[in-house]
Amino acid sequence: MLILDNPAAYGIELPEPLAPVDGVATVRVDRSVKLDRLDGTLGLEAGTLAALNPALRHGATPKRPYDLRVPVEVEGAVDEQVAQLPEYSPPQPLYVTHRVRRGETLSGIAGRYRTSVSAVMRANNLRSANRIWPGQRLRIPTRSRGVVATEPAFNPAEGTHTVRPGDSLYSIARRYSTTVDDLKRENGLSSNTILPGQKLKVHPGSRDDLRRYQVQRGDTLSDIATRHGVSLSALMRANGLGSRSTIFPGQWLVIPS
Repeated sequence: MLILDNPAAYGIELPEPLAPVDGVATVRVDRSVKLDRLDGTLGLEAGTLAALNPALRHGATPKRPYDLRVPVEVEGAVDEQVAQLPEYSPPQPLYVTHRVRRGETLSGIAGRYRTSVSAVMRANNLRSANRIWPGQRLRIPTRSRGVVATEPAFNPAEGTHTVRPGDSLYSIARRYSTTVDDLKRENGLSSNTILPGQKLKVHPGSRDDLRRYQVQRGDTLSDIATRHGVSLSALMRANGLGSRSTIFPGQWLVIPS
């Protein structure tokens, strides 16, 4: 809106607005109905009403009075046809619970579950996207049913782990005594992003097979890597850490061999 008010201030030159569409009337609709069904009952080509009303991104009129743009030739039939159509109720999003980890951001959490920051804020009554803290539990809206909690995550016959909401490569690696680096290599992953319902190949190891170190106050990743004779990049890969990741006292790290 700021750009539209003063495009020159942002170095943008806007095109001339399109000319008004001829042969279009406006009808007040008081119910939520699907546009494609209304197209059919009015004898219009599929997609006509959606094209005339691009503000309706979900293909239906809202549950409040709305001025619907329609071809002028069907203006008089709209009220009758709307009254005969079933009221549309959009699918309700399902929710999963995510426990915030140190270093996580709301945008990162939203991206992980394929939703938006605004949707997460609405679901949790958050006023600021910057005010989350480690240990906080957030309701994450998702249209995926995810994984049934009563089903075991690990399938021994297939050697796979089914990702559950809240899982991370780091937590999975710790659970099966392996490393993030091995998980990524085994599953051809180029990033640390995983999604609920995704199946990962895992080869459970033994706690004795891995060196682990508990972070002490004042430790840095560089210091820990030097102390254990490994490279900083290898230490970060093994624990799913990036250049902006932070560590904290009490945290357990896997020391790669």
